[in-house]
Amino acid sequence: MNHEQITLANTQIHHVHASGMNGLSYQLYVGLPSDYADSPEKRYPVLYVLDGEWDFKLCLSLVGALSWEYVIPQAIIVGHVYGKNESAADIERWRMMNYLPKIDDSNPIGAQRLAEFFRHDVIPLIESSYRCDGDRVLLGCSAGGCFAMHTFCHAPGLFTRIVAASPGLYREEAQVNALDWEAALWQRVQSQPNLPLTQRLFMSAGELEPQRDYSGLKIDTLIIKGEQHATAKAEGYNRGLRSVFAEPQVTLSQKDCEQIIGQYDLALGDDHTPIAFKLADGDIAMTIDDEPSLEAIQFRALSPTCLIGFRSPFPIRVHFENIEDGRYQRLSVDWPDGKTYYAARSRQNDKNASGFS
Repeated sequence: MNHEQITLANTQIHHVHASGMNGLSYQLYVGLPSDYADSPEKRYPVLYVLDGEWDFKLCLSLVGALSWEYVIPQAIIVGHVYGKNESAADIERWRMMNYLPKIDDSNPIGAQRLAEFFRHDVIPLIESSYRCDGDRVLLGCSAGGCFAMHTFCHAPGLFTRIVAASPGLYREEAQVNALDWEAALWQRVQSQPNLPLTQRLFMSAGELEPQRDYSGLKIDTLIIKGEQHATAKAEGYNRGLRSVFAEPQVTLSQKDCEQIIGQYDLALGDDHTPIAFKLADGDIAMTIDDEPSLEAIQFRALSPTCLIGFRSPFPIRVHFENIEDGRYQRLSVDWPDGKTYYAARSRQNDKNASGFS
């Protein structure tokens, strides 16, 4: 009995020859955001997912849910895949050959060469084929987590954000000795404890896995209660993506607030809607004159010129620009419908702006 196969929407496959690696080739599974075709001006971060045979579909669902709730931005997802129809034994062999550092000639690849494959082959292909914004995220679990840590230590700048879930440190003793990233990580972080890292890094492990103490590292870590090595992966990726995409919150000075508060005319096509920013209990709130029944939208600051608030459950970003006479004169609003709207300070009500409190 013949049955139709399931096809994943908005996905493509690339076959990539690895230059300088003795004819080796890989597949790249590519998943595009749902609005990719309808937003020709929009660019996206790229999430590179190791063990694509297993984790590409997992990350499609996970990123879809997180971006739907605006926890992280929509993203292009790229799964690194060893080959077509590989057996489980072959996949495990390829994982060890690709993701662990090369320590002798028995491994023709090694993490060092695979990192160069990403640098010279994978990333240029993806960034020339799709609308990418230059933000590269690497997700790896177990041996893939080891490769993620290797790139963090030995290929700085290759990826801007790294999620390493259960990076397989408890294997055979010979293999543990080969994982040189641990010593390099301690050296890199602890030798310069007060310097910010150039990459956002997150590490996780299951509570029931053998553990090592990384409490001294200046990075975000998580022990997932009740989980083993394999079962901790999904939550590790979930929390890891939240962590590396977490946006800082800043405190606005009185001067910052005075530059923002006041009334603006928001252009909605041919119509203009008055909106007002005011101080409410120490925070900045926005009201919309045409919708008096709605509660004021509370905002927090990502920077002195950028605010984020939520019109449940969707975020609204406001960007201020062009200061004259100590006040911003223009702003843009990224609305939950995916569109950006623009507003200018209302001259008619500007004299009353300081009256908002």
